[in-house]
Amino acid sequence: MPVSAQPSRANLVHNLGLLAALSFFVVVVLVGPAALVATAENDNQTIERLASGAIEGGGNNYALMAMIYANTTTWMRTLIVLFVGSAYLILLFSQVRSLASAAAAQMISIPATILGLSVFQKDLTSFALVTACYLVTMRARQPLVGVLVLLLLYAGYGFGFRSYYLIIALVFSGLALTFLFGWLTRIYVTLAVVAALAIVPNEIWTAFQQARDVVNVGRVGSNALGANTAFFNLLQPNGLETFVPNYLYAIIRLNFSWLTNLRAQEIALAAISLLFAVLAGRGWVMGTRQRLLVLLFAAHVLTQLIFEPDLGSYLRHMTTAALYLSPGLWVASLRYPQQVLQQVSLT
Repeated sequence: MPVSAQPSRANLVHNLGLLAALSFFVVVVLVGPAALVATAENDNQTIERLASGAIEGGGNNYALMAMIYANTTTWMRTLIVLFVGSAYLILLFSQVRSLASAAAAQMISIPATILGLSVFQKDLTSFALVTACYLVTMRARQPLVGVLVLLLLYAGYGFGFRSYYLIIALVFSGLALTFLFGWLTRIYVTLAVVAALAIVPNEIWTAFQQARDVVNVGRVGSNALGANTAFFNLLQPNGLETFVPNYLYAIIRLNFSWLTNLRAQEIALAAISLLFAVLAGRGWVMGTRQRLLVLLFAAHVLTQLIFEPDLGSYLRHMTTAALYLSPGLWVASLRYPQQVLQQVSLT
C-alpha cells in the first residue's frame, strides 16, 4: 500500500472502532446493562431507593447520586450517562490507529460500558473524575502543574465522596516521587513508608482488611448473584501483622484465580489484566505525562487490592481507571513511517 494511503487507513480504523464502541454503549444504555450482567444495575437500584426515602445511609457518593436522582427526570439522567460515557470512549479511542489497538480498546470499552458507564450509578462519578484527570495530565503545559491539579482533584473527590481516593492520591504521590526523581528522593520515600507503617495505628490496618470481610459476609459460598468469586481474607484481620499476608493473598486471588478456576470470567479477567500490563509498559516509554498516567493507574490497582471483594468489582474499578493506559494504544499503532505519524496529532 502506498505510504500516502496509510493515514487514511489509520483514520478509518479509528473512526470505525469508535463508532462500534459508541453504538454498543448507546444500545446498552437504552436496553439496560442488567440484560447482559444481572448485577450491573444494583447500585442504580440502591440510589433509586435512597432518593425515594425507602432506605437511608449509603455514604457520601450514594447521597450525591440520590440527590441528583431526586431532582432530575429519566431523560436528564440518561443525558448525563451519555455525556460521561461518550467523553470517556472518545478519549479512549483517540489513541487508536491500527486494528490491534482498536481490538485492545474494545477489550477495555466493553466491560467499562457494561459494568459502569451505561447506567446512573456512583461509579459514574469516578469515570467523570478519571476523564477530567486524563485531560489535565495530557494538556498541562508543565507535568508538575498537572500533578498538583491531579492531587487536588483526587483529594476533593476523596473528602467529598469516596475516602479511599485519598489513599490512591497518597500512593500515587509515593510512586511519582520514587520513579520520576533521583535516588535521594527514593530513599526519602522509603523512609516515609517505613515511618507510616510504624505510626499508623493497628486499628486502621485492621479496618482496611475488615472492609472485604464485611462486604462478603453472607456472600462467600452462597448462590447470590456475583458471589461465586467472592472471598474472605486469608487471616483474621489483626493490625499490620496480618495486613501484608492478606494483601499478598488478595493479589493472588484477584490476579491469578485462573490457576484454580479456569472459567470464562477468570480467563477474561486474566486477558484484560495482561492487556493492561502491556499498555502500561508501552505508555511508560512515551514521556513524562504518559508515565504519570501509568503511575496513577498503578495507584488505583494497588489501593483496590486492599478492599476488593470479588473479581467483578475488581474488573469494574480497573476499567474505570483504564483510560490512563490509553497512550499505550498509540504506541501499538507505531508501524507507520515517522513522517506519516507526524501528520496525525496526538491527543
